[in-house]
Amino acid sequence: MQVNGLVDQLQSDALDQGSSVSALLRKVKVAAVKLALGDALEWVQRELDGYKDKDDLPDYRTTRGNPVGWNPYHGWQPMLFADERISDMITQVSLFEPVGSFEAILKESSSGTLLKPLPAGLVAQMNNMFGWDIPKAALEFPRGSIVNVVEQVRNLVLDWSLELARAGINGEGMAFTMEERKRAAGSQIHIGQLNGSFSTGDAIGANARVNIGSNDHSINRANDCSVFRDIEMAAEAIDDRQIRAAILSANREMERASSASTFVGAYQKFIGLVADHMGVFGPMLPALTALLAGH
Repeated sequence: MQVNGLVDQLQSDALDQGSSVSALLRKVKVAAVKLALGDALEWVQRELDGYKDKDDLPDYRTTRGNPVGWNPYHGWQPMLFADERISDMITQVSLFEPVGSFEAILKESSSGTLLKPLPAGLVAQMNNMFGWDIPKAALEFPRGSIVNVVEQVRNLVLDWSLELARAGINGEGMAFTMEERKRAAGSQIHIGQLNGSFSTGDAIGANARVNIGSNDHSINRANDCSVFRDIEMAAEAIDDRQIRAAILSANREMERASSASTFVGAYQKFIGLVADHMGVFGPMLPALTALLAGH
């Protein structure tokens, strides 16, 4: 009995809404390795293992959420910000997790919304800025956001497999001929957009929420220095020389400690100095909070 080639299998599995996208990606990985298609292998590995850096995230892995704070008596309550800039910074949801994590959540709950916790350092910072006393906060976003990730991945695999077939690359079982490998090497067939873990809580009823535990990945370690340069430039807007000098000194202290255990203390000192100047330094806070989460 003739066995379908690997590319035909990819097309069949991509069209089957009941098939696992994680299993589909593993077949893509086999094809990418055997055809020596490095960009496809890089993309599929990120989808299987999760993304590490925000700069690598495809557009389909970003969305917006509504900030909510935990009230011990009334549960999750909406958090409102008068400053639209702060709201825009806080409400972006970056979905770093492996696609398999999304599939698991979708199997466990067919309705409700999702919660992605905000870092404890950011919650403490908001409490200080606005006089709140919130023990924890999160971004609430629609379940459809992770449905979209899964479906976008499925569509990308289908498109990729169709391009391979169009180039005469189909495979024989799980193997490819030497001619097919040569065609792949000379082709311009790409997949994807190359540029934390989930834990489920109680989900009951139409308004149930699923909690997503996460690490904050909102800045690439390679770009750590940029936030300190941004702070230096922003400090020029501070008229008081003494205050400006103190802020710049604290910024240098943070930069020196960015990969050390003393960063938390340096960060706290900086926040104390700029508390009255959040209109100037607010845009840098998400990046600093991301660094804080790594300590």
